[in-house]
Amino acid sequence: MKEKRVISHFQTPFLVKFFNSFLIILLGVFVFASNNPLWVSFWIFFFFLLAGWEFYQFSCRVFSASRSLVLFFVGIVAYVFWWVFFVYQGDQHFIGFHQFDVFALVFGLVAILFFVRQFFQEKKNPLLFFLVASFFCLYLPTYFLRVASFPNGLWLFLWVGITVKLVDVGGYLFGTFWGKRVISEKISPKKTWEGLIGGIILSLLGGLFLAEILGEKVGQIHQFSFLFFLLLIFLLSVLSVCGDFFESILKRFVGVKDSGNLIPRMGGSLDMIDSLLFSMPLFYFWLLKFS
Repeated sequence: MKEKRVISHFQTPFLVKFFNSFLIILLGVFVFASNNPLWVSFWIFFFFLLAGWEFYQFSCRVFSASRSLVLFFVGIVAYVFWWVFFVYQGDQHFIGFHQFDVFALVFGLVAILFFVRQFFQEKKNPLLFFLVASFFCLYLPTYFLRVASFPNGLWLFLWVGITVKLVDVGGYLFGTFWGKRVISEKISPKKTWEGLIGGIILSLLGGLFLAEILGEKVGQIHQFSFLFFLLLIFLLSVLSVCGDFFESILKRFVGVKDSGNLIPRMGGSLDMIDSLLFSMPLFYFWLLKFS
């Protein structure tokens, strides 16, 4: 039975998923290359409206459709309000540390810990689900735009996106051929410890190699010492796995396989960016503090 499962897993359209994800990132790169904050804002905001819509569809499985629609619009209005009044500030665009970030991050992470605990205890709290899903789907994506707003933000965004995605690639390859020990059967029965270790190793090597290729285009990260740079990539890799697992928990909570059907054979927008949602805020604050 185990051998059949591995063969079936190997035959899944993984390369299709990976290249679809890469094309989405490439589209963003062309938008960022315009150096027009309005176009960049529009692209990311539109893309994460799709993530918000998937959040609404999640909510419909927990609340009634009418109640979910109200919650969805409340979340979007709060999202726009926060974006305009707390993030976008004239010529500084999205760069900076805001007091609201402290409240949002602490509140969101505490809510996530309670939610994960209740998930393993097989308890369902719809209100807690709404809070953590709002944090995951509506707040965390803003850090994509904030990273892209740094000097050379286009290349920084490209570097962190590919580096984090390499965890998925390594996890799949190592897990397929050498995976034996499942991390959590309840959350994701196909993810193994061997795949996790392999994904982190590939991300470390790929992140270093890509940084060397890009050179001064990602000059901010070249300011770090070698060990400090390795630590950054390692933490980004670990958080990417956490984001992947947490989205799996959300999907299992509502009983769906994919967050949506934005791209055939790949799923929704959240399925494409789940591994970036926890790692991008770290990268943003790391740049603010140390670059």
